[in-house]
Amino acid sequence: MRTGCLRTASRGPSTKDKTRLKARITRQSSRLDNLVRESGEKAKMRPQGAEIAKRQARRSWAVLEAVFNPLFSEFGFSTEAEEASSGDAVQENGTPNQVKTLEVEGVQAAEKGDIDQAIEIFSEVIRLVPNRPSGYNNRAQALRIKGDVDRALEDLNNAINLGQENKHAAAQALCQRGLIYRLREKDQEAQADFKEAAKLGSQFAKNQLVQMNPYAALCNRMLGQMFTKLRQGEDDTR
Repeated sequence: MRTGCLRTASRGPSTKDKTRLKARITRQSSRLDNLVRESGEKAKMRPQGAEIAKRQARRSWAVLEAVFNPLFSEFGFSTEAEEASSGDAVQENGTPNQVKTLEVEGVQAAEKGDIDQAIEIFSEVIRLVPNRPSGYNNRAQALRIKGDVDRALEDLNNAINLGQENKHAAAQALCQRGLIYRLREKDQEAQADFKEAAKLGSQFAKNQLVQMNPYAALCNRMLGQMFTKLRQGEDDTR
């Protein structure tokens, strides 16, 4: 009976309404559809397998976009000026001008794509001020882009341990580590980091927690099924 209702309802809208609905559906699902269609094996999967593939694509899209964009959101490279603007206390009594200059040079090198040079510069910053978390944060970001995730995790752990007096740096490190955990499908660890970062005011962490909420995932899945049924209803009326 329910299927019959859907079919009857699908005959009601005008051609213009159908076109508008189809365009909206296409905009909302095109990325995921394209990712699934690109793989011949995934296209031949049974419906359950295709749904799993879509969930994996959704996870990868969100995480990889953040991982590989060095300027993404609030946890990219940072300098002392940015940390000072966040209102956090600075542990050391002032930072040498040499360190400030090196930080800027490291960020500029990373933004130009010279990741090895950026890592070298951030390593020098850490040598000069080993108790300052931003140096570890910045080097971790560069290492992550390079693909050296294990070393990046070591730096993030150091940044988190040193960031007790610096909420901005701690939130950055927690977000980066949470993304790595999520990419490795360690969702419990990722949620724990995002929760801590959210407490420190990170909007990105709050958004990640919403995406990882099982109820939100269920709603997204149901919405996808609804779109599929609507499209099938349109096809049946052609």
